[in-house]
Amino acid sequence: MSDSITVKGYEIIKSIGSGGMSTVYEAIDKKLMRTVALKVLHPHLRDNSQATERFKREALAAAKLDHPNIVRVYDYIAEGAAQCIVMEYVPGLDMETIVRKLGGVPFPVAYAVMHAVANALKEAHANGIIHRDIKPSNILLHRNNRVLLSDFGMARNPLESHLTLSNAVAGTPCFMSPEQIAGKDLFFSCDIYSWAVSFYFLLSAGLPYREKEFAQIISSIHEGHTCMDETFTAQMPPKVHGIVQHCFLFDPKERIQDGSVLLGRMPAPEALSQEQVDNLLQPFALENGDKRPVGDRMPKTMVYHTPSHKLGMEKLVRALITVGIVAALAAGIYYSYYTYVTNTAPPASHVVNEPDVPEKPVERPSAAERAALAAPRAPVVRASGMRKPRIAREQAIVSDSGQLFIFSNPWANIKIDGKQISRTPMAAPLTLVAGKHRVELINDFCEPLAEEIDIPAKAIVRKRYTLQVLPSGSNQ
Repeated sequence: MSDSITVKGYEIIKSIGSGGMSTVYEAIDKKLMRTVALKVLHPHLRDNSQATERFKREALAAAKLDHPNIVRVYDYIAEGAAQCIVMEYVPGLDMETIVRKLGGVPFPVAYAVMHAVANALKEAHANGIIHRDIKPSNILLHRNNRVLLSDFGMARNPLESHLTLSNAVAGTPCFMSPEQIAGKDLFFSCDIYSWAVSFYFLLSAGLPYREKEFAQIISSIHEGHTCMDETFTAQMPPKVHGIVQHCFLFDPKERIQDGSVLLGRMPAPEALSQEQVDNLLQPFALENGDKRPVGDRMPKTMVYHTPSHKLGMEKLVRALITVGIVAALAAGIYYSYYTYVTNTAPPASHVVNEPDVPEKPVERPSAAERAALAAPRAPVVRASGMRKPRIAREQAIVSDSGQLFIFSNPWANIKIDGKQISRTPMAAPLTLVAGKHRVELINDFCEPLAEEIDIPAKAIVRKRYTLQVLPSGSNQ
């Protein structure tokens, strides 16, 4: 395909990606003798005024930004039949490709990547640019540990309304904010919402919505119904979880407002190590023993080859671990049974030389004695007159208790009788002793809420709360 593309002053090496509007090529700048990426507008769009305007706008927007976390634009060429943007070449992969292959990345990696994206948004927003298409496929991981934000084709300045229609729906739908879906006026906070969706995608390889069908997902976004699986949010420290929840608020004026505020709230992450980056890129290594740096290996067929001797060793280790676990369980069961029957510890595995002593025969308890031991014990009365009926109390918790399930919008930490117990969204109801309990819901970005709830025995109480969000900036 490269032989059909010619751009004066550049030698086309190969195609490295293609989208709805353009194809990206690896190329050599003959003047400066450096590797660059050429983003070439598809031939059938060259006579489309909207497509060419958007293409040029991408170059103009990105050219304003000079930041280590944003792909640099070197030049815009419109000569003859070719229209292309000359950009920084990034040897590596986009995060969507990585996440779909691995099924999610660990929290420290996801956090470091999204912290870098927040840094890029701070720069873009400071220059009056709304990206409008924040998504994992536009987040690039350089083989040398850099994270870069790309593709400013949807970008716009709110003050330059002549460049785009205010009610035009532009972007990638599943990562859009509610106001983008509705075609409303946009602010910097629409990028903040998309940033949070992308963060969740990196952890889960999915979207923060219950629905799976495209139309239903769009409906959930439009109505502001987000739902994050606690399996993945449990990795987040409470402060980070609160930041993400604040980014998901339906009203764009109540969200974190821009990249500067977002970055200011995020604790500094551990820098991505070369080992972490190599581990993310390694599954895309070629099968043919390619010895180039990992970041240069970007094959169309992505296969990870594990040597057979390593597979054999892994199987042996797994088998030994399994045998050890089974042996430990068997020893525990034997110890418990022997102690119960004989009321003594099992014999030691080795013998210590001691003077011979006559061995006392083991007396096993009769059936009547065993039945008496198994029967519930009477409560013990202490000298102070206070009882400590341990067994009776355990039985009361089971038989004389109820359950409490709490829904809240947005999320909240749950305190019961002054103690931190759980956090919404809840995976399962809480079991509480029947009676009155003081319930408090706490979210740093909302007014605290407290209520006394009566929990009946053998019943489940469901409570739904809507917290009052504090004015934006009051808790920064």
